[in-house]
Amino acid sequence: NAKSYNEATDTIDIVRYAKFYCVKDCATLMYGLIKFNGDLGEVFKHADKEWIGIHQFISISAVGYDFARIYGCFEGCYQLSGKPQNFIQRCVSGGRTMTANNEKQYIEGRIQDFDAVSLYPSAMSIMSGIPKGTPKAIPDKCTSNQLMSYDTFFIEINITSIKCKSNKPYKFGHLFKYNEAGSKIFCNDPVEHYYVDKITLLDLIEFYDIEYEFIRGYYFDEGFNNKINDFIKTLFNLRLKYKSEGNPLQQTIKLLLNSIYGKSILKPMTDEIKVVNKDKMYSYIYRNYNFIKEVSQDDTSKVFVKKIKPINNHFNLPQFGASVLSWSKHIMNQVMSTAEQNDIDLYYQDCDSMHLKESDVPKLAEIYKQKYGKELIGKQMTQFHCDFDVFPNAVGAVHSRKLIALGKKSYLDILEDEEGHEGYHIRMKGVPKQCIINKAKRLNITIEQLYERMYKGEPITFDLTDGTNCFKKTKTFHQINLPQFYRKVQF
Repeated sequence: NAKSYNEATDTIDIVRYAKFYCVKDCATLMYGLIKFNGDLGEVFKHADKEWIGIHQFISISAVGYDFARIYGCFEGCYQLSGKPQNFIQRCVSGGRTMTANNEKQYIEGRIQDFDAVSLYPSAMSIMSGIPKGTPKAIPDKCTSNQLMSYDTFFIEINITSIKCKSNKPYKFGHLFKYNEAGSKIFCNDPVEHYYVDKITLLDLIEFYDIEYEFIRGYYFDEGFNNKINDFIKTLFNLRLKYKSEGNPLQQTIKLLLNSIYGKSILKPMTDEIKVVNKDKMYSYIYRNYNFIKEVSQDDTSKVFVKKIKPINNHFNLPQFGASVLSWSKHIMNQVMSTAEQNDIDLYYQDCDSMHLKESDVPKLAEIYKQKYGKELIGKQMTQFHCDFDVFPNAVGAVHSRKLIALGKKSYLDILEDEEGHEGYHIRMKGVPKQCIINKAKRLNITIEQLYERMYKGEPITFDLTDGTNCFKKTKTFHQINLPQFYRKVQF
């Protein structure tokens, strides 16, 4: 169709071939964007709001954030900049990912991946709301009673003493420190200069006996805008409706639900790239030398200048994003710490899911209901369900017969269905799944044997170009296809 094949010479005009398919790719993307725009229009129509069109936005996060704004979720709430923004941003902490006791795990038996239903939308559906008004500095020598009287707060504290409210220390700590490599390591140890908000501190008080020294912080005392609760529930129920109908529009709503809070905690861009004609390079440098960090050029007529970008005009809503993340951890803490207090073993957590024995799931659900008065297992927000991916040709429910957890985001589940057929759930941070499969084939061993060797501490070198392409972007924005890319991994 591209008329790029020459029968006389038995050759292909690769440039014509590439041009033809680039046009086709662009057309496919265009039609996809038009369809997506229509889908979002349907979502807004159901919410009785006017959709201004997808061409006003550069990301799905921007779409979700603006949808929430139109709905009225941010009325009375102030975007922040400067010192208050920077301080509250320090209370932003992502999901907990770790193995039990930060140690490698080798577990056999019927194991389930117990997964939270839409964790971040769940957090937004139950949180108190978004704090209204401006942040105010907390007075020095503020007492605990004064602190708890505020609607919410974001503070820096020294945790001087901490003891688990359990027969033994929790295997999944609530606090964290950074190791020499800069990785976040969760623990149950005292920590200095620790940043928390109100819900995080209440979680610590619920599951630990702690003593802490208040250092400084900000508080909000003008109430909450809680329209976010209704907004999320409306979208989630609409998604459930579309899902029951087999309507792919449910994926659009899923994207929206998970993208709403992210834009509120965007960090400022400290650099910007300016493209300057080579013949004007020196005059540009003379005018901007105080702000230039680096100048790169290639064999074209353009020069790429990296400049310092002022951040004094960067505004966001960190009191929203930080609260969402804290409430999401609150949901996980209630389940996981309750399990640990009742001697139910947990082996691995990856933000919104945990590995535990299948036989312990109903036991945990019963304890949770007695403690919190809510059903744990289900398909509604704030509930959990068993969620292993079904492998090809699987029959019925799937469980893991063996878990080999090496570290953060690096583990293997050997899946098994009701008739004994097997499959794999493969994860290794920094190494694509296909590279792992190909490495096992080249070593003439199974994937299970590969993970077992790594569990014993053997270093394995993976070729990241084996089964996939690896690209590198240069400072002058060229994309280079790397001929080889080796990564040595050892746990």
